[in-house]
Amino acid sequence: VKVYPNPNAGKFTVEANLPVNEQVRISVTNLLGQEVAVISNGALDKNTFSVDLSNQNAGVYMLTISTAKQTVTKRVVITK
Repeated sequence: VKVYPNPNAGKFTVEANLPVNEQVRISVTNLLGQEVAVISNGALDKNTFSVDLSNQNAGVYMLTISTAKQTVTKRVVITK
């Protein structure tokens, strides 16, 4: 899983080699564990996503990608 650019101003790209037609949940939480965004929750047809969190405050966030077989978490830094 790649997240770039990182740090960013709230807009970034996620690349993930995900299985086609498998249930995938991509979410973002702050360091308090509060979910601030759900990017996807279902079967996907692509492996690259543009994410816009420019409405969030500057800080560190955790991007979590979950499938039936694994969960991967990446740190994302938003600067303003």
